[in-house]
Amino acid sequence: MPDPVGSDPAPPHPRNPPAAGLPGGEAIYWQHCEGSPDLATKLRSLGVPSVVTALLELAAPGQERHSVSPSLVHVFVGKALGHEPADADVFYRSPVPPQRIESIVSPGDLAYDRFPDLPRG
Repeated sequence: MPDPVGSDPAPPHPRNPPAAGLPGGEAIYWQHCEGSPDLATKLRSLGVPSVVTALLELAAPGQERHSVSPSLVHVFVGKALGHEPADADVFYRSPVPPQRIESIVSPGDLAYDRFPDLPRG
């Protein structure tokens, strides 16, 4: 979840590290690679690890209801009380218009490189 005050991307949550150093969608599908070295090699070759910061309207109507876990109230109160990490998983079920993309950073960008545990490619 983006920092509610700034525009720097949040680091990955320690409970959900990228699988085998794979970014994004590749990590989601990694579980299907057991016993398939060819598929594993293909997944490792795809894309560039990136963090996308988008301005989401969670109250906007959509085809399906968006969800946030834990709720934003819990995240903000926890942050105010000094609890770490102050993050949430957002399941945004509508297309994100291009004008709502605030930033896209990849290895080599300062905003990405400040998180040493993110995949490098």
